[in-house]
Amino acid sequence: MVMVACNSAPISNANMSKIMYDVMIMEAGNQVKYNYGLLPKAKWKGDYITIAAKHNMNTNKLKKAFQFYSKHPDEFSKVMETTITLLQDKQLMPDSTTSNP
Repeated sequence: MVMVACNSAPISNANMSKIMYDVMIMEAGNQVKYNYGLLPKAKWKGDYITIAAKHNMNTNKLKKAFQFYSKHPDEFSKVMETTITLLQDKQLMPDSTTSNP
């Protein structure tokens, strides 16, 4: 019997970078808003549901993507490099007419 491991990401690196952009903005906002306190799980769950919906996916697909990238740090590193660039670009051009990277 031959077993083939699935090594392809459920979400492309480019799309995952856009998701991570939103995640980083959301998490930073929550830290400031709640003064770095512990937030209820329901708050985090709701935020991630909102991010998944914004990117036209369900939370299961988003969860699978996080699981994939946690097991593939080289790929996640690429995602984060792009994410940081998106955040820096937004910082340099805050009046951009688009709200998404």
